[in-house]
Amino acid sequence: MINGHGGQPQILQIACREMRLRHGDFIAIPHDVFNVPNCEKQFLSPA
Repeated sequence: MINGHGGQPQILQIACREMRLRHGDFIAIPHDVFNVPNCEKQFLSPA
């Protein structure tokens, strides 16, 4: 999961935790592209 706007990272963390609780061995990693400069193009396709 990617937070593409950089605001409210806690919401993404809550969503990942909820998916983990509901789906057992499901792996969810919250990722904020603004914490990794010049790397977002690897994760986002052009609109």
